[in-house]
Amino acid sequence: MFFSRKGEHAELIDMLSTAGTLGTQIAVSIFIGAGMGWYLDKHSQEWFGVATGPWGMIVFLLLGIIAGFRACFQEVRKIQRLEDEKRKAHQELLGVRKSGEDSGNDDSTN
Repeated sequence: MFFSRKGEHAELIDMLSTAGTLGTQIAVSIFIGAGMGWYLDKHSQEWFGVATGPWGMIVFLLLGIIAGFRACFQEVRKIQRLEDEKRKAHQELLGVRKSGEDSGNDDSTN
């Protein structure tokens, strides 16, 4: 299977899927914000008796942009946390191996 995690391309596939996720989060947040603003501007006259003009669209578009970047920031922090945990586990594993190798060398010289 092309998307197998065991292949040599697993890291590349992980990076591409993460990039796709981040891009999708930003785009969807912007479109949802713009859609909400457009809908508010379209129906504000009949609901509130006041036309909001382009201001609803502008405000909700900005809120969508902020929400998209906030979601991406949180996702990147989560990825960094996972990478730090992997790095620490790898360093601990190497530390255990090195200390085991050192003690093995000390026993053989005695």
